[in-house]
Amino acid sequence: MSDPRGPEFRQVRELVRITIRQVAADAGIHHTTVSRWERGERDISQATYDRLVSVLAVIINERGAA
Repeated sequence: MSDPRGPEFRQVRELVRITIRQVAADAGIHHTTVSRWERGERDISQATYDRLVSVLAVIINERGAA
């Protein structure tokens, strides 16, 4: 069963115009892992999910402060 958080994460990431490569690099994860997870082809651990969400939040906050 695919992880429903992947497509939801992708929607938010695309809405705020952040690339897979940027969020993956900042989280220390290969971009293809993030891509496959967003498409529902791969599951990720809760720790990895938490890292991705934290990175996304930081990027969004930094853009808001700019």
